Amino acid sequence: MSSPIPAPGSAPDLSAPPGPPLEPIPGRTVRAQELVLLGLVLLSGIGIAVSNASTDRGFHYWLWMVPVFGVLSALAAGFDARRRGATGASAVGREVLHWSGLAVAVYLIYLLQRSGRIAEEALGPVALLCLALTSYLAGIRADWRFCLVGAILACGVAATALIEQFLWVLALPALGIAAGGLLWMRSRRAKGGEL
Repeated sequence: MSSPIPAPGSAPDLSAPPGPPLEPIPGRTVRAQELVLLGLVLLSGIGIAVSNASTDRGFHYWLWMVPVFGVLSALAAGFDARRRGATGASAVGREVLHWSGLAVAVYLIYLLQRSGRIAEEALGPVALLCLALTSYLAGIRADWRFCLVGAILACGVAATALIEQFLWVLALPALGIAAGGLLWMRSRRAKGGEL
């Protein structure tokens, strides 16, 4: 039997699409996604340090971070598309194009530095700013958590600009607190406690 054709001027059918209902994401998956994104923020902080220590190593580090962020964003977009019942290929394709733009931007930043138009000490923060913007825009289209990562990375750029000489003094205790928090969560989980 075919579905009835709505009368002209009537409201469209906004009921759920045919097929299996959307399943909520289990709590363990959400925690894993959040830990991965926390790892991406930490990797970005390492990238600033590497860029400050060596221009060449910083260039290669940021080029390696582009596919790391891109692959994780593409996986999130593909997972979300499949969860909604759509094919993941077009979502993954959009993410590949999106993150390829960041790869070109990072290369151009270092090209500008080699030509003397950007100071060497500005490479890390400028590359991080591009990564922050790209992450934020990926979060608008794919997984909202990338918006949060982009905002955190942008705050890292601002902190670098405002308190560069004190950044590492603040970063070491922050890394210690983050590591302690992860160990605490792990011990609670091992004891069977809820987080």
